[in-house]
Amino acid sequence: MEGRPGEPLFAQVAPGNAVSLRAFLAAGFVPIGAEVPFPRGSASQD
Repeated sequence: MEGRPGEPLFAQVAPGNAVSLRAFLAAGFVPIGAEVPFPRGSASQD
């Protein structure tokens, strides 16, 4: 990982992978939310 101390860093962990999530939390990462991809054309255009 590159970056300066204290600089924000974004990382992604699979939601069902509890072991990886625990490792990221132990390393000091803080959850900020979730990413939800929407397939193109899935939204109503009414």
